[in-house]
Amino acid sequence: MKRLLIPILTLLAVSVAGAALAADEARIASVDLRRIALESKAGAEATKAMEKIAAKLQGKLKAREAELNKLKDALEGKGKQLSAKEMTAKEKEIRKKLDQYREAAENAQKELQAKEEEISIRIMAGIEKAIKEYAPKNGFALVIRKGDIIYSDGKYQVTEVTDEILKIFDSAPPEGAPKK
Repeated sequence: MKRLLIPILTLLAVSVAGAALAADEARIASVDLRRIALESKAGAEATKAMEKIAAKLQGKLKAREAELNKLKDALEGKGKQLSAKEMTAKEKEIRKKLDQYREAAENAQKELQAKEEEISIRIMAGIEKAIKEYAPKNGFALVIRKGDIIYSDGKYQVTEVTDEILKIFDSAPPEGAPKK
């Protein structure tokens, strides 16, 4: 029994030591996702597309705002000449237009957020694809978002690979990303 126990314990110790050594050799990389999203070609194109959409929506809101101001100025100018009933009707009309303006502003904000989320999802999918292509080829067992490490005992070196991922991502932007 003793003869069998010693080889088993030895085998167990070697396998545990081997696993520990293998864990110590694991390579870890970090990526600045925000920087890639902002500096990549797809990110720059998405920013331009969002600015166009925002400008279009802003233009629509400005037109409604001008209409409101015109009604308000007309009411203030003619206010003394109007009867109480006419004044109430005009104020009601202005309140209705103001509610419509607020609703339009809210809808514009929701539309902008939805479009931004849609573009962000496509860009992040492309970045993730680039990371999944890069990491195994370069021997990284783990890729984390830059800045997510709260504590490290210093045993593991974290390699910053944002520039490499940015190059891969720019060479093949995500499907459905805004085009020039």
